[in-house]
This record gives sequence, C-alpha cells and structure tokens, in this order.
Amino acid sequence: LLFFTAMFLLTFKHFTECRRWAWLTMGLSLGLLALSKYHGALVLLFALAANVGWFVRNPRKIGELMLSGVVALAVIVPHLWWQYQHDWASFMYHLSGRNGYFKISNITDFLVNMLVVFSPFYLPLWGQAYRKQAAKTPVERAVKLYPPAFIIFFTISSFRGYVQPQWAIVAVFGLVWILFMYARQHARTRKYVMRAGWWTLGLIVITRLVLVFNPIGINFEVFKNKKSYQQVAEVAAGRPVIFDSKYAIASKYAFYTGEETFSQPNVSHRTSQWQYREDDIDFIGRDVIIEVDPARYTEQEAMQRVKHLELANGFNLYYVELSDFRPARQVEIESDLELPEEVKRGERFNFALTIKNPYPYDIEVDGEQYLLQMAWGWRKQQYHFYPIGQSVKIPAYGEVKVDCSFVVPEELPAQPYNVGFVLHHRDMYTWFNGEAQQTEIK
Repeated sequence: LLFFTAMFLLTFKHFTECRRWAWLTMGLSLGLLALSKYHGALVLLFALAANVGWFVRNPRKIGELMLSGVVALAVIVPHLWWQYQHDWASFMYHLSGRNGYFKISNITDFLVNMLVVFSPFYLPLWGQAYRKQAAKTPVERAVKLYPPAFIIFFTISSFRGYVQPQWAIVAVFGLVWILFMYARQHARTRKYVMRAGWWTLGLIVITRLVLVFNPIGINFEVFKNKKSYQQVAEVAAGRPVIFDSKYAIASKYAFYTGEETFSQPNVSHRTSQWQYREDDIDFIGRDVIIEVDPARYTEQEAMQRVKHLELANGFNLYYVELSDFRPARQVEIESDLELPEEVKRGERFNFALTIKNPYPYDIEVDGEQYLLQMAWGWRKQQYHFYPIGQSVKIPAYGEVKVDCSFVVPEELPAQPYNVGFVLHHRDMYTWFNGEAQQTEIK
C-alpha cells in the first residue's frame, strides 16, 4: 500500500506536469494500488478532492484522467472476475460483514493507536507545522489533505466496528512532508526532530529485540509459535487437524509443522480463504482431530470425548478425535421460505427444503451424528441453532425434499438477524449451506 501510494504520487506529479504517457503510468500505479488494499481508492479520491480547482483550470487533463482509470480497471479485471465468480465475497465482507456494534472503545482505541503509530514525540509539532506549511503544487495539496482525511474517515468507520491502525498509514506521507518542510526552516524544530527520531529508533530496536527473544517470558500470540504448533502436531500424530474458523491459526500450523490442516468456516465468525479451499475433501474417510468448544458438550458421555491441550503460548486447544471423517460443508440447501422484513416471536412458518448431496456417501440426518438446523444470529454474535425437519437420508450425489415447520422462539431478543440453514456433523462448526436471509424481530 505504501509503495504503490508513493508510486502514484510520483506519477501524479508527472501527470500534473503534463509529461507524455504520465496517464499510462499513473493508471498502472492506481491498478496496483487497488490490488494492494481496497481503501487504496481513498488515495486517489482524496488527491482529486484536494485538486478540484486545478482540474477546473485544466479541463483537458480530465480526459487523460479517464484514460488512467481505464488502465487501472484493466489491471484489476482478473480480480473483479474472481469476485464475480465468488459472489463478491470480500467486497460484501468489507461493506457489511465486518460491521459490529457501536463501542466507544473502538473510537478511543483507534485514536490512541494513531498517537502511537505517528509518534507522540511529534504530536506538538503536527498542528504547528500543518498551519504554517503552505501547499503549492497538486502533489503537495494531496499529501497535506491525507492526514486529516484518512484519520477522520477511519474515525467515522470506528463507529461501526474495530479499525486496524495501519489502515490509516497513508497519512504518513503528509505528516512526513509537513514536518520535513517545516523543520528545514526552523533550526530549533530541526534539532528536536532529530533528537526525537533517535529516541524513536531506539524504542523500535528495543521492541524488535523483545519480539525476537521474549526475555520476560510473555505468553502471547507472536511468541512460542513453533513449540506450540509442534505440540498440536505431536497429538495429531499425522492426522489432519481441523480448526474452528481460525484462518490464521490453521495457516500458522501448516507453516510451522508442514502438516495437513483446514479451517472450518463458522457462521459466528468471518469467512476466509479456507472457504474456497477443498483440503477437507482430501480428509474423507481418514482419522482427524477437530477443535471444538467444550461449552457445547453438556452431557457426561459427550464431555468425556473432549480432550484438552495447553499450548506453550498460553492458548488452550480443546479437541475430539474422529475416525472416518465425512464432511457436509458442501451440501446445498435451497429453501422456498421467504421471510418478511419483520417477524414476531411465536410466529409459525411452513416451508420446504431441497437438500443436495455432492459427496460419494449417504448423509443420514438423525439428530445424533448429523444435524439439520436453522441458524439465527447477527454479525459477530454467537448464533442460535434450532433443529428442524425430520430424520432423512440424503443419498450420495442425490437430493431430497424435506417439509419443515418452525416457530420463532420466544427467547430471541428484538434485533436484526441473519437466518439460514445448516447441515453439519455434531462435532463440526458450520457455515450456512445456502443463502441466508435478513429479518428483524421487533
């Protein structure tokens, strides 16, 4: 993101200087910027917003700007095609799936992180330099707008969920330019900037050394990874390990051990690249170990199946051992149910489900090994699962139609819901096996 932002600013400088073919190189930089991070689009939008007057005075450059847009679009067409083939998965996630509930801590955490990321040592100088340093060229106007624009934009974003501090990192271009130009003109400021820079560099070195050697023995995610995942691999003894929707954990397990793994999607968490991989298909018929939530096992017999492993990094792994693994993740469920925008507790719905089995084995929904359920939840909540239908066997590569009835439970609180159908093994977390619908209990 930083590299291609720098590349864009260089080509934007050439563009505003009316150099030949600058529109082409700027278009390439914009396309690569878009592939780096979706909010790279803000780099362009804020640069244009800072230079509306310049384009008004140079209307002929608008046509070249459009050509740059065509070049950028050509660069990202393969990505857009993948998105189209996969129902715009990551677009939809960033537009709505990432949303959470309003928490004041999201706002305060982001603002505190901004102080850390952009160095509290320089905070007294930012405002002074910003007021005193004039922007004279289109590029200078763009980078001067970046700090307030990015910080304000992501502060507003923090109203709907947690914002990673590095998302606003592009603001550093403006902050560095402002402070550098201001310090060149003021000897005392220049001396302070150099001194604070050495202090900052020293703190960075100390932090990196702590991250490498962990001298005080902190148990945290970045420490003791190799030892922790080797512990899991020893327990697995060559069997594949299926983690509960932890896309990063599964990736690190594969990296540190080289063993087979999969991250099972879970409606209570976000989707990830694992949803589009088919590693679990290779595990069919084999012995596996599956990460589970021990709170789901309430009966004594079931609790005895759950095993516990305390990892070196302080995390706990609860798992069950399963022989003859037979996933149901790719079973397709189509429903003729159309939920209204609002439903009431106690309201009954009658509908039919068409269930298609793409696997080379029968799946018997018996309420014991395999469960057919209706899931109600919202965003990052823990979902509520309710059994529906009756016992049914879905033949290999076949389909069945099931008549169902469901009464909206009295226990569900008044709020919006994503509602969908899931078919899964009793030990497996699950993602929707079909399209989810949105409704609300008033």
